[in-house]
Amino acid sequence: MRICLAAVSALALVACGEKTPAPAAEVTPAAASAATIAIGEPNPSTPAIVPPAAVTALIAGKWVSIDDAKSSITLTADGRWTDSYLDGTKDETYPWRVINGVEAKAASPTNEFTPEATYLEVKRTEATYYYELGGIDAENLDMFYVGRGSRLAYTRAK
Repeated sequence: MRICLAAVSALALVACGEKTPAPAAEVTPAAASAATIAIGEPNPSTPAIVPPAAVTALIAGKWVSIDDAKSSITLTADGRWTDSYLDGTKDETYPWRVINGVEAKAASPTNEFTPEATYLEVKRTEATYYYELGGIDAENLDMFYVGRGSRLAYTRAK
């Protein structure tokens, strides 16, 4: 009973405290590249949606799969995606872009997209693929293939 009373008292004290809203921060490409970006998930501590230009600048570079060190992707800021595998097979390059869920749904009505999420659209020779971004920072890239929901995780190549 004493523990319950102590817990209720503590909650009452916290509830009575003054709450001052944190000032809204502006997200710029430079600020976005310095922080982890959790894309597509509502997060009250994230003051603004990261613009596609910031994602493009942050994602550019070579990424190595955490599941298979022989597999990598290289994304350029000008919209080229190159798949590579260290077994002597030919690298394949495709156009890519960053879009939101509304644009993705318009482009591919048969797939399920979250309107506020951010997606990579990759136009391969045989089809167009969509990857929902989960999180990205200077060293890590996490995305989910829309067709199957499988997670693809990468670290930046050294």
